[in-house]
Amino acid sequence: MRALVVVKIGGSNLSNVDSYVRAAGYVRQLYEAGLLPIVVVSAAKGVTDKLLVALQGDRNAFYEVVELYSELARGIGGEKLEQEVRGLAEVPLKAMKAGLERPVLGDIVLSYGEKASKLVLSSAIETEVGRVVRVDAEEVIKTGSNHGDASIIYEKTEPRVEWLVKTASENNVVIVIEGFIGSDEKGATTTLGRGGSDLTATAIAALGGIGEVRLITNVKGVYSVDPDLGIKPRVVKCLSYREADEAARHGVKRFNAKTFEPLLFFPGPVVRIGDYEHLGSSVMRELGEG
Repeated sequence: MRALVVVKIGGSNLSNVDSYVRAAGYVRQLYEAGLLPIVVVSAAKGVTDKLLVALQGDRNAFYEVVELYSELARGIGGEKLEQEVRGLAEVPLKAMKAGLERPVLGDIVLSYGEKASKLVLSSAIETEVGRVVRVDAEEVIKTGSNHGDASIIYEKTEPRVEWLVKTASENNVVIVIEGFIGSDEKGATTTLGRGGSDLTATAIAALGGIGEVRLITNVKGVYSVDPDLGIKPRVVKCLSYREADEAARHGVKRFNAKTFEPLLFFPGPVVRIGDYEHLGSSVMRELGEG
């Protein structure tokens, strides 16, 4: 039986057709190496910021995002995939026209970035691997109703993640699921806060008993200092769960503050952080931790 691995593909790696093809190729490499990836996908680079502009009243910013994904879809899967991407946009457009309250509307609009990205990447992976199942994050990640910064309700999410793991293992398929998104007890779309795809990935691994998470970004790992400060940074090779949790809560590497929280409650996975070529940093449980 293949060993499961959770792989989050960050938005910094998703910007054009070639980048989605490259991400799919990385998934294929893992599959050919005997692993079974559960892929957590972020919105394409710059999309979330553009959608935030749309929420300020610039409807054209939303249409620009739709056109970006439509172009990506045409390049990856042709006209049929493009129509799927455009069809997804109808829900947030109707929500904007209906004048829903900002917190609820915000999550509906922002979630389009990840949902459309999932369609594009899953199509690219299907071309590379041939065995792909798309899963809606709203059906798996159950949260509270704090729109914009929802917390995962682990006891409600755990059985759904177990189903996800069972589906992947029994059918030998690559699962592709959105990061950043969940739903509350009423079924309303929620988001986990900026950087929430990392939290989605760690939660799935921790709740599903999966031994490894790969957070794929555009740098070699977690840096000791912010490179923007003009100081040459070094890659921090290893952090404990608690060290990583504290770092995330202080905004290191723009991690979502809750990224490593699931590991404190459901310890086990090793989290490896880096780019496609080099996963320079590891987060793991210390002896006696958890």
